[in-house]
Amino acid sequence: AIVKEEIFGPVFTILKFRDYDDVIRRSNDVTYGLGSSVWTSDITTAMRATRDLRFGTVWVNEHVVVPSEMPWAGYKQSGHGASLSPYSLEEFTYIKHVYFDITGKVRKDWYDQIFKG
Repeated sequence: AIVKEEIFGPVFTILKFRDYDDVIRRSNDVTYGLGSSVWTSDITTAMRATRDLRFGTVWVNEHVVVPSEMPWAGYKQSGHGASLSPYSLEEFTYIKHVYFDITGKVRKDWYDQIFKG
């Protein structure tokens, strides 16, 4: 029997896709739904993707930013309810945190505060 478990760690997957609907369908066709990233310079596509992706957190042009005042919740089999923030009281709702970086910077000023040894 194949056992599928949720992976916690840096996992980077690159797949070719035909069009927007194909990439959204394939992205959502997973058992878990804790977090996902959208990388695009098209704000309309970014907004549409944040709506259509079934993940608890959707980052746009960023990944792994988790402010303590924002909810951290999964969809599907990625947990139940939300931790961090008052949303943890709303265990039976689905929420989505969308984070847009609009600076255009590749290296953010805060990176050194978090990742500097």
